[in-house]
Amino acid sequence: MFHKTTLKMLSYALAITVLAALASMPPAMAESATVYGQVTLNGEPVNGATVSCNGNTTTTSSSIYNGFYTLSLPIGKDYPVTATYTANGTTYTASDNIDLTGTTSTSTPIALSALALTAQAAATPTPTPTPTPTPTPSPNASASPSPTANASITPTPSPTPTPTATPTPTATPKPASYTQPSYPTYTPTPTPEPTPTPTPTPVVQRKVFSSPKWETDHGMITVSNVGDTPITVRSWVGDQSNNTTVTGNETRSILTPIALLEENQIVDMGFEAYENDVLIDSYKASLYMDPTATPAPTKAQSPGFAGAIALAGLLAAGYLITRKED
Repeated sequence: MFHKTTLKMLSYALAITVLAALASMPPAMAESATVYGQVTLNGEPVNGATVSCNGNTTTTSSSIYNGFYTLSLPIGKDYPVTATYTANGTTYTASDNIDLTGTTSTSTPIALSALALTAQAAATPTPTPTPTPTPTPSPNASASPSPTANASITPTPSPTPTPTATPTPTATPKPASYTQPSYPTYTPTPTPEPTPTPTPTPVVQRKVFSSPKWETDHGMITVSNVGDTPITVRSWVGDQSNNTTVTGNETRSILTPIALLEENQIVDMGFEAYENDVLIDSYKASLYMDPTATPAPTKAQSPGFAGAIALAGLLAAGYLITRKED
C-alpha cells in the first residue's frame, strides 16, 4: 500500500516538473520579413524623417535612394507605421498600415507605398470673452436700498478688444531636390549596311588577231588591242606556252615558243586573248613537217636595166661638167 502511494506522488511531481519546464521555455520566434519604402513631402523624397513601427525606429536616408527606409517585422500581423519630420518649426506627419497577415515568404523584401507627410493642423485659439460692464452708481443716488427716480446708471464702456495678430504662415520648406538614379541607356548596335558588290563591266567578244604565220621554228601573229583595257595573250606550240600582256590601244607581234619540228611531225600551235580572264579571241592551227617539200630558192640580185640607166646618167653628168670647164 505504501509503495503504490509513493509511486503516484512521484508521478505527480514529475508531471508538474515537465509542465513548469515547458512554461519557462521562450515562445518560438516568428519569421520576420524585410519591408522598405519612401517618405515624401509635397511629392519630393525627404531624408531625416523618423519612421516608427512595432517599437522599431529608423531614419530615412539616401543609402539606396532619397527618403529610403527599411524595417524588419514578424510576418502574420498588421502593423501601424508613422513618420514624422520637422523643418523650420513646422512638424509634418504621415501614417499607414503594414499588412503582413498573408505574407508567407521572407526571402524577398516587400515594397511599401510612400508615406506622404502633411503639416499638423494649428490649434484653434480660444476666444477671449467680452467682460460684462459693471454699473457705476450715480453720485446723487440715495443710500436707500431702493433707487430714487432720479438715479441713473451710467454703463462702463466696453473696452475695445485688442485684435489678435494673424500669424504669418511659414513657407513649407522644400526638401532637397530628388534626382532619379540614372541608368545606362541601351543603344542598339546599328546593323551595318551591306557593301554593294560592283557590277563588272561585261566583256565583249572582239577580233584582235590577224596575219598568223610560221617562221622556221616559231609561230607569229599580229595583235591589235583597240580597247582601253589591257589584254593577256597566251601563245603556245605543242605543250609549251607564253603569256604576254598587250596594253590598251597597242598593236604588236606575238611569238610562240621555239619548236624544232622533225620530219612527218604534226604539232598544234595557237593564240588566245583574254580580257579580265574572259576569252575574247583565239586562233589555232596544226603544222606538218613535209620532208618532200623543196625550199624556195633565193633569187640572186643583179644590176639589170635599172643599173644601166643609172650608170648612163652618171656618165652624162660627168660629160656636162667637163664641157662647162672648157
